[in-house]
Amino acid sequence: MKIECSYANFVGMTLIERAATDKASAAASWTDYERKSTRDKVKVIQKMTGAEINWNKRRPYATIGELNELRNMFAHPKPHKPKVREWEAVGTVGEIRKQLRDYRPEYEERLTWEFLYACL
Repeated sequence: MKIECSYANFVGMTLIERAATDKASAAASWTDYERKSTRDKVKVIQKMTGAEINWNKRRPYATIGELNELRNMFAHPKPHKPKVREWEAVGTVGEIRKQLRDYRPEYEERLTWEFLYACL
């Protein structure tokens, strides 16, 4: 899940090294760059290269944000509260257990084939 941030780090590091006049300025620039969010790193890359970035476009820029959110769900887990659902428990014990097993946390709901294909 860290692929999108890794690309931003690699490209940023390369651009910083090329633009630096000496190793000390490159190290200082890298330290500042490294602490930025993925989105801010892409903005720095945009400024350094003059590339046009449309964050509303599905691919690839909107996908970066979605992947980063998903990555953060795994890297920084928080307790997930179950969705409030109103239903009447009618049926056999097995049927009721199946209803309870069908609960899916948010990260599972996001992991669809459509999302995975969009990330390729």
